[in-house]
Amino acid sequence: MKTHLDMSGIVELEKKLAALESKQVDWGYVNGGVHSKAGIPYASLATMIEFGLGPGMPPRPAFRDHVERLKSNYLRFESSVKPFLSQYLEDKQSVHRVLDVAGTHLANRYSESMEYFIINGSENRNNKDSTVAIKGFDQPFVETGELISHVDYRIH
Repeated sequence: MKTHLDMSGIVELEKKLAALESKQVDWGYVNGGVHSKAGIPYASLATMIEFGLGPGMPPRPAFRDHVERLKSNYLRFESSVKPFLSQYLEDKQSVHRVLDVAGTHLANRYSESMEYFIINGSENRNNKDSTVAIKGFDQPFVETGELISHVDYRIH
């Protein structure tokens, strides 16, 4: 008796996984843009805030905190993306849709990380005196809302 093992499903799955693996999602300030008040690119302003500028401007590591939370609690990300990944593997969804959901999730969580500093503060709560003078109040990440609202992602 001869049997034939049909490997076409496995071959198709390997192709889909390879297509997914060949893509990448970047998030943050990947599509450019300049902050209207600061006059510098969003990415530059976010970097200055993230790492601080010495004792007068302490670091507020919203991005690094976000990445650490992703590493330690991936379940929120996984539950967001998993249904779309399953649909993609069943030919009910495009690879772009899976990556779009992943990018949206990552960008939104980064915005939430910045909002956390506004709501809960930190040991680095106070702005520099010159910043308070310009803004008229002392609250990190708050003035125009541009930095938080311009977090985006790119699929390539």
